[in-house]
Amino acid sequence: MVGWRVDDVVQLIRGEKGTVVRLSVIPSNADNDFDREIVSITRDTVQLEDESAKSEIVEIERDGETYKIGVIDLPTFYIDFQALQNRDPNYRSTTRDVRELLEDLKAQRG
Repeated sequence: MVGWRVDDVVQLIRGEKGTVVRLSVIPSNADNDFDREIVSITRDTVQLEDESAKSEIVEIERDGETYKIGVIDLPTFYIDFQALQNRDPNYRSTTRDVRELLEDLKAQRG
């Protein structure tokens, strides 16, 4: 998959829930391209919520003053390709979620 577009790879792996897809993997420490392992994955619904961007405001003290800092936790990059392809105006993506979180943090800074 090196050099492939992520959405092309997703299209190859995507399929009916409960079915098995087998991936031929070359480990990073392999001596040659023939040292492959087969990894079987059962297809299921992917939940983006656990991996979605989250924000919080933390207070820190420095030189006797308290400062509020907005922190965004981004565990992974993501996009809901299916919703995007279906032209859902509310599809989930890292870019859209971080933009919303930044706007929320700006509104809270008062």
